[in-house]
Amino acid sequence: MARQSWLRAGVLFAALATGSGCASVPHGQYGVDAIAIEGAQQLSEDAIKRCLLTMERDRFGVVLGVSSAGCQSPPFDSSPPRLELWRWPWTEWTALNVAVLDVDRQRIERFYRARGFYDARVLEVRYDPPQAADPGAGAAGSCDPDNDSCTVRIQIVVEEGQPLHVGRIDVSGLEALPEEVGRRVLDEALLEPGARFDELDYDRGKQRLIEHLAEESYAEAKVKGQVRLDHEHKLANASYQVELGPAYRFGEVSVAGQGTLPAAPIAAAAAIERGLPYRQSALSEVQREVYALGAFSSVEVDRELDAETHEARLRITVKPLDPNSFRVGVGVTSGAVQRTAGESVDSVPQWDTHLLARYERRHLLGSLGKLRIEDQPRLIFGAPFPQFRDEQLGNVLRARLSQPGVFEARTLFTVDGLLDYGPDAFRGFLRWDIALSLGLERSFLRRALWARVAVEHDRYLVSADAQTNDHEPAPDSYLYSFLEQDLRLDLRDDEVWPRQGAWFGLRTTESVRTPLSDWTSLQISPDARGFLPLPFQMTLALRFALAALIITDARSDLDAESRARGPNAYRLRGGGAQSNRGFVAGKLGAGDDGGVRRWESSAELRLRLGNQLGLALFYDMGDVNAEPSFRFNEPNPSLGFGARYLTPVGTIRGDFGFRLGSSNDDDEKGTLFGHPGALHITLGEAF
Repeated sequence: MARQSWLRAGVLFAALATGSGCASVPHGQYGVDAIAIEGAQQLSEDAIKRCLLTMERDRFGVVLGVSSAGCQSPPFDSSPPRLELWRWPWTEWTALNVAVLDVDRQRIERFYRARGFYDARVLEVRYDPPQAADPGAGAAGSCDPDNDSCTVRIQIVVEEGQPLHVGRIDVSGLEALPEEVGRRVLDEALLEPGARFDELDYDRGKQRLIEHLAEESYAEAKVKGQVRLDHEHKLANASYQVELGPAYRFGEVSVAGQGTLPAAPIAAAAAIERGLPYRQSALSEVQREVYALGAFSSVEVDRELDAETHEARLRITVKPLDPNSFRVGVGVTSGAVQRTAGESVDSVPQWDTHLLARYERRHLLGSLGKLRIEDQPRLIFGAPFPQFRDEQLGNVLRARLSQPGVFEARTLFTVDGLLDYGPDAFRGFLRWDIALSLGLERSFLRRALWARVAVEHDRYLVSADAQTNDHEPAPDSYLYSFLEQDLRLDLRDDEVWPRQGAWFGLRTTESVRTPLSDWTSLQISPDARGFLPLPFQMTLALRFALAALIITDARSDLDAESRARGPNAYRLRGGGAQSNRGFVAGKLGAGDDGGVRRWESSAELRLRLGNQLGLALFYDMGDVNAEPSFRFNEPNPSLGFGARYLTPVGTIRGDFGFRLGSSNDDDEKGTLFGHPGALHITLGEAF
């Protein structure tokens, strides 16, 4: 049977290869099999080859790092390692053209000069076999391109010489600027003395000067430059001549392309006050803020400089989205859930397959408002993915009304509704979870700081005879109303795969016992994350988070567990893909019943392999406690590894976590390959 399976696979592969077409060497010519650069020591061989017109036959491989995009994309002195694997049969061959290769010799020497190597030259080009350079003069017995499939390997021998280094740097034309402004303009804008001279760095220096001057209101500033080469001392002395021009101020802001939509809230979201000094970065800020209104498919911001008034008028051109949008589809949700817009993503020990129907009505009543209704009928499995166990039906219906600029130009007013029927993610009993929230959201500091204030009411309904997975009575139904504040400061260099920076979050909720709330409580959850770049495209990611649910009063006829631990959907739980990954979600510390104190700490070493693939080693600690104290003496350490793959829908993540110092008698917390641990497959990074 196994032999038949392999045979079928072989036939299928052969059929695919044949159907796709196998590339062949052009008739009468030599196909370029490989190109090597001999003598390239100070510059990268891959960087040189990216500039050639003659290309070797492509191989499938994995870049162990972030690859450069093209001939003029640094770094030029190093390239990430590449694991060459195989060539597909349909990979095209490049035909050898000696005349084109002569042009490539000139391109290599020009590339070296641009990098500061003015003495570099190509010594010779070698062919294997030699007759490939002149097929008509081939010796007897050699490959005949007219009758055979002939290939050639090319070796280009270069002599680099010594590069020029940056010597003196002179800047003229800034004398009219205040001293402090002049320092800001020159800050990190020019070449670094002593570094290897590169024409690209010099040109970028001129561009950065123009950008810095435009940021200081000199919108018409021009920069000319000159480089004097001192070959005797191997120095390149650079000079920049600046023409400041007049200082500009912002003028009128106009809007175009909005159709029947009002222009006033669009211009207000730009938040440009006439008469203020011109800033170049304001154009991108305006574009982000107007796009964030959520009503447009594209936003363009152009400036018009008035040479007489020295005003910079801005023109915002928008393209409205279609008023109606309807989408249907199928999907899988694994291991993570976010109940409402303000809540964080929590790990859950279940997964589902679902249908999705979403309708959006945009430009409500001729405004920039939007209504979105989304329904997800679900088949829910009460176990971590990909286990098929305890399946039950459920449904999640969500509605969101958002209206920008109601109280302030950049403030978003939201109304969110949730109707969730199905099994509780941790304890398995059926319940209705009905939530309604009214909130205000706003971004600050060029969208680095996000703030939300909301009031939320939650109605949680459980039948009187409902039981948990352990055949215990389910918690009581309840009412819970609270005020919520959420702050997030994002200083990372990238939201998807950050290399450096920091992220801070603080969420607090307050509830007072009333006819609409069964508890008086306070919840506070600070979260801090840091990212440190390391060599070889590695990143050290660190996280420490606390959460405390403080309950001072509760409805007297609630069950004892609910009085002590709070509303079931808001209790603190740990373990899972977003927490301590050696544990199944909900099994850390106090377990599925939840607790009132939680702390979590993670250290993760991330290695990026190309533009889509990444690996990680992690060490997690943490605990959840049902008592009003943090148990830092019970760290519950876990060690593990994982892989990430970037897709259009997000980063697919698989993590293998193993509990340290744990025995095999706690299987409910998770086992992996016969050892205490857990497997997590989900979307997005752990933090």
